[in-house]
Amino acid sequence: MTITTDEVIKAQAHIGTLKAEAHPKTNKYWSEVVNGLVVINPESIVNQLEHAKTKIQNAKKDGKEVLIISEKKMYADELSINSLVDS
Repeated sequence: MTITTDEVIKAQAHIGTLKAEAHPKTNKYWSEVVNGLVVINPESIVNQLEHAKTKIQNAKKDGKEVLIISEKKMYADELSINSLVDS
């Protein structure tokens, strides 16, 4: 399964945090700031997700364990390692 920019936008994964709370080093990934909210470049998200997916798949093939940590509880059910590996 390939992740597309349209899927990132539809999931609203490109909406970041408040600009005042955003780490300054993340600004290279910003597309724009709208009403004080950081909008992240969807292409950047797609590239990083595909890279992470490849690394996880390679680790699983090598028999390594993978720990995924998310600070957002609402994503806990969606962060299934099987969905990343089986894709």
